[in-house]
Amino acid sequence: MRAKGDAAAAGRAVEELYRENPAILGVVRATVDFYWRNRCPLRRSGRWSKPRAPRTLPCAGASRWKRRTKRPNRETLRARRELATTLIGQEPLNAETISAMANVYARQGDDRGLRAFYEEKIGALRGDRLAPAERTSRIAELRRSLLPVLTRQKDYAAAMDQYIEILKSYPEDDELVREAGPCIAAAHTGRERLRGYFAKASADSPRDFRWPMVLARIETFLRDCPRPIAAYSHAIAIRPDRTDLRIARASLEERLIARRRAGELRQL
Repeated sequence: MRAKGDAAAAGRAVEELYRENPAILGVVRATVDFYWRNRCPLRRSGRWSKPRAPRTLPCAGASRWKRRTKRPNRETLRARRELATTLIGQEPLNAETISAMANVYARQGDDRGLRAFYEEKIGALRGDRLAPAERTSRIAELRRSLLPVLTRQKDYAAAMDQYIEILKSYPEDDELVREAGPCIAAAHTGRERLRGYFAKASADSPRDFRWPMVLARIETFLRDCPRPIAAYSHAIAIRPDRTDLRIARASLEERLIARRRAGELRQL
């Protein structure tokens, strides 16, 4: 970036990226390199001085770039992208550098590029030699970050596929079904896709209590009382020691009885 405008944009991008990610070694290293190459605008005895420590960097360029726009201009976005690309090249599977690159796509409003980026990183993490628990956690985090992108693109089938994969990884987390709510409400086909997957998983693995348990939570969210009661009964038959499943089923049975009584009263 030899042009003055590009250098200014790069400086703004570097300062902002460093301020947001001061603990990332790659960001600190790239920031130091930038100021050494471009001469930090600090003067000492009438001469240019180099930055002495990373902690001085945010203020080092303040005298030159005091005025910032709330929304980065095109040059700033390009500079941020180039810096993030450098960092992702150095540490392609580092969580912080992935986040920095994703932030660039988001600021540019490039949902197509952001989706492709997340999908590529999910595939890369699958083949990485991480501990299984860490790999599962990292991939699930990327899937959850991908969900809003797919929803904005109205690709509800793909979004539901991501929800299914997350639920498979964390079947004990009952909050995940509630998170699927916006996607379920947006497309009836997504609802049937989610329900159908775990109904089939329950049938295919009759001794695995996790899938009827997840199915029961899905049916509870969809407010179809007879179905979740049946699913909970299936899960309890496999794991009779799980009192939480018994309590959930009893609550639904009470709700169903109250609903039937209300209907009988209306008929009277």
